[in-house]
Formats: sequence, C-alpha cells, structure tokens
Amino acid sequence: MIKNNRQYLIFQLVGWLGYAVLLLIALYLKDELTDKRIVFVIISALIGLLISHLIRIFFLRFHFFNYTIISLIPRVILLSFIGAIIFEGIYSFLSTLIDNTVFPRSIADFLSDTISIFSVLLIWSIIYFTNHFIRKSRLEEIKNLQLVSTNTEIELQHLRTQLNPHFLFNALNSIRALINIDPVLAKESITKLSSILRNSLLFGRKEQVSIEDECQFVNDYLSLEKIRFEERIAVNWDIDAAAKTILIPPLIIQTQVENAIKHGISTRIKGGEITIKVTLSETILTIEIKNSGKIQKKETKKNVGVGLTNTQRRLELTYGDKAKHSLFEENGEVISQIKIELT
Repeated sequence: MIKNNRQYLIFQLVGWLGYAVLLLIALYLKDELTDKRIVFVIISALIGLLISHLIRIFFLRFHFFNYTIISLIPRVILLSFIGAIIFEGIYSFLSTLIDNTVFPRSIADFLSDTISIFSVLLIWSIIYFTNHFIRKSRLEEIKNLQLVSTNTEIELQHLRTQLNPHFLFNALNSIRALINIDPVLAKESITKLSSILRNSLLFGRKEQVSIEDECQFVNDYLSLEKIRFEERIAVNWDIDAAAKTILIPPLIIQTQVENAIKHGISTRIKGGEITIKVTLSETILTIEIKNSGKIQKKETKKNVGVGLTNTQRRLELTYGDKAKHSLFEENGEVISQIKIELT
C-alpha cells in the first residue's frame, strides 16, 4: 500500500509538471510567455493536482473499481466534467485576485477552457484506471500461479506423504487378509483404494470440488482405515444438506481427517471417534473435524506437514481474509475448524 501511494504521488507530480511544461512551451511558441502567464500556468498545474487527487479519493470512497466497464464509463465522464467545472471555478477566482484586469472572463472562454480541462482530467482518469487494472491483473495472475503451484504441491505431497507407501502397504495388507475371510469386502476395498488413488490425482488438478464429492472421497478413505483399525475407530457424519453443493478447495477435509487419524486415533490404544461436521449458517460455512485425544505439544510444523501449513496457505490464496483455520481442544476432543465467509 505504501509503495503504491509513493508511486501515485510520483506520477502525480511528474504528470502535472509535464502538463505545466507543455503549456509553457505552447506559450513560448506563440510568443506569449510572460511572468504573469508563468504564474497562471503554475496555478493551473497546482489546481489540476488538487482536483485529480480529489477525483481519486472519490473513486476509492465509492468503490469505482467494482463497477463493470459499461457502468464505469458514464460515471468517469460525469466526474471528470464536474472536476473540470470546479477547476475552472477555482482558477477564475484565484486569477481574479491576482489580475483584476484579465478576469472575469466571458462565458464562451469559460466553457472552452472547461472543455479543455475536462479532456485532461478524462485522460488522467483513463490512465489511472488503466494502471489500476493492469496492476490488479498482474496481482491476480501471481495469485493464480501461487494457487496452481500450491495445488500441485498438495497433489504431489498428498501422494508422497499422506497416501504414502505406508498407507498403501497397510491398505494392501488389510485387503490381503480379507481375501480368504471376506472376498466380497476385499473386492470392495480394492475398488475403494483404486478410487482414492484416482480421485487424489483428479482433485489435485481442480481448483474446487463440491463438499459432497469431497465427503465421498473421505468416506472411501475411512472405509479402508476402518479395516486396519477395526473397532478402534468410529466415524460420525453430520453434513448439512444445504452445504453439499458448495465448492471448496479439494482435499481440504481429507487432509484434516488424515491428520486426525495420524495424530489422534493411531496414538490411542483404545482408538476413538472421528466426527466430520459441515454446517451452513447464512453466509458462513463451517467445517469441523473432531477426534478423540489431545493436541500433542511437541508437534512441529514439520510433523504436521501438509495438514495445517498447506491448509492455511490454500485458504489464504483462495479466500483471503474471509477464511480461517484453527486447531483447539474442547471437552476431551481435538477440533480442526475451518470457517469460510461465502459472500
């Protein structure tokens, strides 16, 4: 913000100084350059600096940048014309104080000068908005590149760290044990494992997926984990029907569930419960993953890994300050909570 304000101030000073220089050159070529004319040119540049700055304040105060081009054009034209009238009013008043023999001017001269200043202010507005939109476009491009990079990192680390060889080894061993005991369940488990691997690749390439699809992915994953943990893990679902179609960054819920198992359920001899709760209250989407246990005080960012660091980063890139992730204990449970403002 400070950098942008500094650039704006520099462009303002350079721009209106250039305007004054051009007027002086024009007067010199017409052989009309006098001390009094130089004073009037300086006054004109200073008033232009003031009026253009007031126009900028108006742009910011009334959120002109949120309008479409079609809606913006007439507003900018009108504001530039009003600014030109104010410009000429101030200029006429100050000039009259300096030289009573020159002013007041005729209405025709006043209108002619007003149109000239209107053209200058309109060009100033066009340059200002063009610079703003170019800068905004660059920031959006950088933001999108960061998001794509993060999604790629999530996909790779999810396969390499979360769905790592240990998970695959455990899942395949569990399925192998089922082949003779329950062939039907073993076949279903293989199908779910295949679905998990396929969806982890597909989800990693998407910017957003529906909560319903994400929960189906999580359900397949938990089905395999329940084979390994048997009675040590219980899963509870509480998904608001109105929230199922809402789009969220892929693997956000999945990552929290895997953290709950890795840092919660697997560390307890008796296991515990996992509750996936998604609620929609007006414009606030709340995702909560609860698991039995306590927050491990010695956990580091390296241990938490993708779970917390990437979740918070992806939320920041996708929603800015409209999303928040927190991890806390409540009533003997660890709660990973994500709140997203949808407006």
